[in-house]
Amino acid sequence: GNCFGGGGGGGGVWGRGKGFGSALKHYRNESQRRGKLSSQAHEAFEKGNKARAGELSGQAKAVQKEQEQRAHEVAEAYCDENAAAGGSVECDLHGLTLVDAENLVKAVLGAQSKRNRLRCVLVPGKGGHSGPGGPKIKPMLMGEFKSRGITPEELNGGGAYGFELGR
Repeated sequence: GNCFGGGGGGGGVWGRGKGFGSALKHYRNESQRRGKLSSQAHEAFEKGNKARAGELSGQAKAVQKEQEQRAHEVAEAYCDENAAAGGSVECDLHGLTLVDAENLVKAVLGAQSKRNRLRCVLVPGKGGHSGPGGPKIKPMLMGEFKSRGITPEELNGGGAYGFELGR
């Protein structure tokens, strides 16, 4: 089954009692919000409004700090749901900033390495929608695999990677 961050959910403490899909959706939304705040801070600075730039930059940094903790919560939710589904759940990295994708990838690999061996699938996409600098998430993912000695199986023409990880 694909789990592309769908699903809703009401109140409560973030990430508690919610499935992986809604946790990932929230993580993605916050990633995009932080990206917008950073862009707005840069624009304000370029226009000479240093006070506004500092304010926006501070907000972006606060979201980033929250995202670092949130990555571990999303990773644990992914590993739980993937284990319950027998290794058939995908973790889609589309729409994340590079920093947030990297934090999530490291958290997933760290969390799964402590669990029973299981197939995992990470979806960086092929990079076709990347900006002028080309794909960023896929090369980061490949570097993480290499540094941990993981040889992934290329899926979907390089848009996704399956691998076995765990004790």
